[in-house]
Amino acid sequence: MPKITLIGAGSFGFGRRLLADVLSFPELSESRISLMDIDEQKLALVEALTNKLLRDTGVDATIEVTSDRKSALDGADYVLTTIRVGDDYDLDKGIPLKYGHFGYFVTESTRHMSEYVPYFRKRRDIMEKFSLQPSSSTSPKRR
Repeated sequence: MPKITLIGAGSFGFGRRLLADVLSFPELSESRISLMDIDEQKLALVEALTNKLLRDTGVDATIEVTSDRKSALDGADYVLTTIRVGDDYDLDKGIPLKYGHFGYFVTESTRHMSEYVPYFRKRRDIMEKFSLQPSSSTSPKRR
């Protein structure tokens, strides 16, 4: 049974949909899911939503929650990261809306590279320590 770690699980909108997609594969339906976030209140909410998802779908996955990244990564076969770096979310939404553009976010530009690159470099080192093979996937699709 594979262990799938979701770093930044408190992003419950994105994280919940991602987990539903992952667990829709029969090969992953009995996985051990490690939900990790630094915000324990959001983590508790995501744990409750994930348990409801498992009940509603009949999937037999095991859920563990933690705010400790190292324990979340320990033994992980897959690591998914759904974090947001920086505090400018309202600004990111507000600038395009101010000029009549809906659905475009500044975060899809290079503005955040100075925040995201150091963050993921640090996480890459941690993943390599645990013998995980880091890879990256991005979606060019506008949301």
